[in-house]
Amino acid sequence: MNQPFITCVAVITLLSMQGCGVVQVSSRNTAQSLIEQRDSILTRSRLSEASVGMLSMIGLSQTACLQQLGSCLQQLQATPSLRQEQYLSTASELYLLHAERFSAQRPDCQPRPITKTQSNQTIIIRLKKDPATATQYDMQPVQQCQQQRQHALLSSISHAYAYLFASERPPQQRVFDNRQVQVRDFYNVAVSRFVSEQFNGQHEPVAGQIQLHQPTPLATGALSIRIQDHNQLFQQQLPEQLVAADELSFSGLRTVNRRDGFGVEFVAVMPKNSTSTATLKGVYPSRYLPISLIVRPSGLSAAEMTQSQTFTLDIYNPYQHSQAELLPHATQNLAANFSAPYGLWLAQNNLAEVAYRSLLALDEQHSSPKLYLLEPYQPNKRVIILLHGLASSPEAWVNLTNDIFGDPVLRQGYQVWQVFYPTNMPILDSRLKIQQLIENTYQQVDPKQQHAASQHSVLIGHSMGGVIGRLMVSSTDLSQTAFSELNPRERNRLLNIPEVKQYFQLKPLKPVQRAVFVSTPFRGTDYADRWFTLALRRIIQLPASFVQAIDDAMTRARIDEQLLQRISETGLLDFQNGASELSQHSRFMRITNPVQIKPSLPYHLIMGKLDPSSSTTASSDGIVPYHSSHLEGAASERLIQGGHSIQSAPEAVLELRRILRLHLSEIGDIDAADSDYHE
Repeated sequence: MNQPFITCVAVITLLSMQGCGVVQVSSRNTAQSLIEQRDSILTRSRLSEASVGMLSMIGLSQTACLQQLGSCLQQLQATPSLRQEQYLSTASELYLLHAERFSAQRPDCQPRPITKTQSNQTIIIRLKKDPATATQYDMQPVQQCQQQRQHALLSSISHAYAYLFASERPPQQRVFDNRQVQVRDFYNVAVSRFVSEQFNGQHEPVAGQIQLHQPTPLATGALSIRIQDHNQLFQQQLPEQLVAADELSFSGLRTVNRRDGFGVEFVAVMPKNSTSTATLKGVYPSRYLPISLIVRPSGLSAAEMTQSQTFTLDIYNPYQHSQAELLPHATQNLAANFSAPYGLWLAQNNLAEVAYRSLLALDEQHSSPKLYLLEPYQPNKRVIILLHGLASSPEAWVNLTNDIFGDPVLRQGYQVWQVFYPTNMPILDSRLKIQQLIENTYQQVDPKQQHAASQHSVLIGHSMGGVIGRLMVSSTDLSQTAFSELNPRERNRLLNIPEVKQYFQLKPLKPVQRAVFVSTPFRGTDYADRWFTLALRRIIQLPASFVQAIDDAMTRARIDEQLLQRISETGLLDFQNGASELSQHSRFMRITNPVQIKPSLPYHLIMGKLDPSSSTTASSDGIVPYHSSHLEGAASERLIQGGHSIQSAPEAVLELRRILRLHLSEIGDIDAADSDYHE
């Protein structure tokens, strides 16, 4: 074979080899690039690119590593070129993936029917409909799988914790590392699953469920968990549910308000008969509590943490703690979710349906007002009292309340009390019962009236709630107008009846030092006299309990027949429902026309303006005209483009937040600079 031919073949062969290079390049879009950089076992069925890269250094795949996890981790740890934090982050992700292998759906994790030779110690009896056909099961496979899963979760936690707080570089030097965000997610998910499964009993616990109120350690196989309840939230009674906030998705909330930091956010749902519940009838302290959990391995170094057999479960009330000490002299901001408890409360109680049932007197159980405290009573925080309108419920304030939770200044300065009352009742009756309920609550939580919470409260009312609110901040005597048809002797006899005197002689609610009235028909509305509202007014009935209470009061007062006849002739006993009393022609509007807000109390007005082309004085929100919702002497008045439910509009919520900050500034709780709010 000649030399030129051999040379030609060699050149062709070399060129073909170069054409099959090991590395090839292709373009990809930005989204795919970000996915490859940031996805992990939490978002797909395979490990993150960083962990895959670590395994490739020892020549193992994901599947091969999981088959011999202990050996795989030893090889990784012994690899000279791997930094400690690379090993810790990869191990945390591997342990989290390993935990998923021990699922209740696995065949080898299922209970097995027992044989006659098995020990009775492993038997659980499951009864069917016919007790005579009871089946016996060996539960050891289930318990073994659960124990392995729990240990894997704790191992993921300890390696993630060591990466975050005990590796060579401190967290602030990794602030822009994608890996740090991933590892924090590994930690959060592992803690969430471990606590949820232990406490809520999603799986049979190895050694009983976590007893959060007990100081003794909880044994979990060879490991133990020490409970540290920093705010003694569960000293008296355990919650009936622990719900991971990240597993909740809400519709109806404009935003979910969180505080960034370290820790896992949960909602603790307390039992209805919780011993922490106030004994005062009609008062409902919050059963839905935000809590932040941290699981810490013992030790100070990474080696001590990853080999730890003892863990601490820290429980924090994020309203009272904004930071947590994770290592000696090392604190981190504490993560919190303030919207999740509020959203879960609204979703599980369906207050809108209850409101309509009470309006139509379909449920005597809800014929009296209720007061909901949206967080455990805080003596050093001012109180916001919210009053909803006709046929409404506390859900009317969802945007404002949620925004208060999201505003650090307002969240630290205020606690929210939501009034829920039946709107079919006569308005004066609602005023009296609501005011008595609130006064009794202040008295119960602060008998000596020394707390900041008992001073400088703010009352906010929408529509009918604003009408009631004005009566609650007034010292007007309505009896002269109400009993104008009676002579002085007859009036005095009626006013000697305590129930009558309380009804018509208004006294301001002392703790309230500022009020806001939103879309409030102080002089009524012609909307209440239109044909369709007239039809509705005929359907609305007063509760039987209210009518009976009036009869009982008259009997106790021993009203003679002559006076009873005079009262009947004047129409004093012709009680109207709340919807009818909102008519501009109603007797209630005539009686309450002279009402004056106490002079020392600043008040603010917010109204809707449905037609942007109309003048201020000719404007209306579609239900309440400007001339009815306007009062002289207001500290501020704001017209906002929108209809009657203007309290939900973003611009109205911002105005309410401005007023609330202004109030804190004027009473000295915050600096004047903090009262300016800019979204």
